[in-house]
Amino acid sequence: MTRRVAVTGGSGQLGTQVLRRLIDDREVERILDLDRLPPLLVSGKLEYRESDIRDRDGLREAFKGCDAVFHLAFAVTSKLPPEVFDAINVGGSENVFRAAAAADVSQIVYCSSTAAYGVVTDLGHTIDESTPLRCQEDFPYAKAKYRVEKFLDDFERENPQVRIARLRPPVLFGRDFGNPLGKTLARSLALGWLPLSGDDPLNVVWDQDVADAALLALRRQARGAFNLCAEEPLAPAELARVLGLRRQRIPKPLLWLSMAVMSGLARLGLTEAVDPAWSRQGGVAMTFSSARARSELGWEPSCPTVADVFRRYLEVAPGRDRRVASFFRFLDRAARLGPPRPGASGTLGPVHLCLTGPGGGDFILIAEDGRLRIREGVPRPPKSAATLSVALWRDLVLGKTRFPTAQMTGKVRLEGDPSAGFLVPGILTRIRQESSAKGFAGRLMRSQIRRLTKGEAR
Repeated sequence: MTRRVAVTGGSGQLGTQVLRRLIDDREVERILDLDRLPPLLVSGKLEYRESDIRDRDGLREAFKGCDAVFHLAFAVTSKLPPEVFDAINVGGSENVFRAAAAADVSQIVYCSSTAAYGVVTDLGHTIDESTPLRCQEDFPYAKAKYRVEKFLDDFERENPQVRIARLRPPVLFGRDFGNPLGKTLARSLALGWLPLSGDDPLNVVWDQDVADAALLALRRQARGAFNLCAEEPLAPAELARVLGLRRQRIPKPLLWLSMAVMSGLARLGLTEAVDPAWSRQGGVAMTFSSARARSELGWEPSCPTVADVFRRYLEVAPGRDRRVASFFRFLDRAARLGPPRPGASGTLGPVHLCLTGPGGGDFILIAEDGRLRIREGVPRPPKSAATLSVALWRDLVLGKTRFPTAQMTGKVRLEGDPSAGFLVPGILTRIRQESSAKGFAGRLMRSQIRRLTKGEAR
């Protein structure tokens, strides 16, 4: 039984999904998240500790008493000085494995990448785990993944008591992308565009499916490498046709120019610098087999094909409908201008209100001395969280259903302290009260509700 688990990189895209599954796993009693940023999730059994994987002594101390370690921390698209990039990705990974062995951790699940094979042309028709890895010198991310895996080849021989599962996913898709390149793609998809250069099939996987595989590897006490790829990769033109999107072909010079612009914005502190080597990858048709993960781990991805991955993203991503965000801005302004709630004191929150699906988004709710504050984003860490669909939120605003009913039927998920259970129903009560009021304030609230609930989010 796995009672105590440590996770490096729990604040990232995949780390958030792995933490979610560990929180929900009744056999896991304590979770230690080691990262430079607090997690996006809240749970009584989740402990955050600010940590740098370059600190081996700190890792060794943190891993004491742990049954398993998930190593997910890695600089992916970041443009960093080579010595810093390698110190984090290669040296830091070596620190994690050595510290885990020194702390008598019996199971490690490591998120590698299909990039460890190299993005090269002569790997064969279908790439499985027996395909030799290749060191790609001109792609720092792929080179780092290769070097970590070569280190593990020796490390596992020297430490046979430690079971190590190496997960090899391609590009991760999810509701929330964890890097600037993914966020740029998300903005284009919200406009109905598929912005890809080249004509080679795209290899992707749904991030929650990778997190499922990570938990399966833990439960099966797995060893060895496992490709985790969605099947039936399609060329961009065919993928756009299947999804009903417009193909937006990006010429290489324009792609390089966009990278330069992002570097300029990074120098101003407005975004993260992206390694331009990512823009040079392409022109290589690669097909991966995930048969071993299916047979040995029992992996059954919820998005089995590349088209399924894109469809799921389009179903759950907020998209470009901004009516919900505008509604919350209105509520925030109204709360600022109106009187504080009588008799209220102290602070509730921050609460993370997560509205899923097209037109949704993430919002931070804080109540201080009777005044409500709302802004877009996710608190790090939240004290409480409420997750529900944007469609349900509209029904709650219209009074078609009640919050306690939605909670009892499992349509609302509450986590953390009781703040979300007070603030969210309180907002809905205030909306109903003000919408039924006479005068200008009532008319204004009713007009905002009509705008929020008119038609379907697109």
